[in-house]
Amino acid sequence: MGYTRMTIWVEGPDDVRFFERIIKPIVHRSYDFVEVRPYATLKDSKLIGFIHSIDSVAQSPGIRYDYILQRDLDDAPCFTEARSRWAVRIPCCKPGRIVVPKGEIEAWYLGGVAPTQCNALGIQCIGNTDGITKESFNALIPKRFSSRIDFMNELLRSYDIDLATANNASFHYLIRDFLPRICA
Repeated sequence: MGYTRMTIWVEGPDDVRFFERIIKPIVHRSYDFVEVRPYATLKDSKLIGFIHSIDSVAQSPGIRYDYILQRDLDDAPCFTEARSRWAVRIPCCKPGRIVVPKGEIEAWYLGGVAPTQCNALGIQCIGNTDGITKESFNALIPKRFSSRIDFMNELLRSYDIDLATANNASFHYLIRDFLPRICA
């Protein structure tokens, strides 16, 4: 095969940080070039244009250009509804390319934190993180961290992907089903 490329569209900076550190190295095994880009500040028409460009380039001989789009569950009652709402908003985005963290991205951050790391950080061990929200995540941040970003970076420093797949159903889906299907 010729040139392979993957663009991972994520909502905002917390998602960029997580996908750059944890997901990009996994995806990079299957692609020559992988980029993580936020879309929250883009107009829908701009994102639609980017997706159309990716689909157009992907038609060229010798080029494999794929994309993934991550979005939070937000107020949708289930993953299917979250994907359906996105299909209305961005109709060119294929539902099979959308991954949705159960809860919010903060659930994935906490999913890979081992009990020894929890103890070292002085936070409660969560176990199953499916119900973690931004608010519950923020309540866990120890006072010694100067910012939320510092805390998030610390969580990623010793991140355990296997533990995260055990602690979070949607992360398990991402690692064991979604990425292998997309990156095959």
